Amino acid sequence: MKTSITALLLMTLMGCSNYAPQNQDSIETSPSVSSANSTVKVKTVTVEPEKVDCIGVGPMQCLVVDGNLFYDGIQGFNFESGYEYRLTIEQRRRVNAHTTPADANLYEYHLVEVLSKTKHQ
Repeated sequence: MKTSITALLLMTLMGCSNYAPQNQDSIETSPSVSSANSTVKVKTVTVEPEKVDCIGVGPMQCLVVDGNLFYDGIQGFNFESGYEYRLTIEQRRRVNAHTTPADANLYEYHLVEVLSKTKHQ
């Protein structure tokens, strides 16, 4: 009985201990951006000719990109209703994801090239 109580007490005390590394300099943290190449992706996408109603933070109009709602803008791209676009865009990870609001996209998008702009009938 005495052995069981001692073992239980020992396990309880071990579970309550706080472990902290002795040398704080040895803790590695990953940088927000590891390298420019690893955080940028180039994509070719299709943008539908009309924006659609959607709900983000509130009611808004979204682009339809590759058949999906696209809540963010594409920097450098000026959408004109009635035209279907084929674009090359860059998807870039935001520099500091830790300060990005929880409801925001971790990526931002930049226009590289308008491949085509076709009047929709």
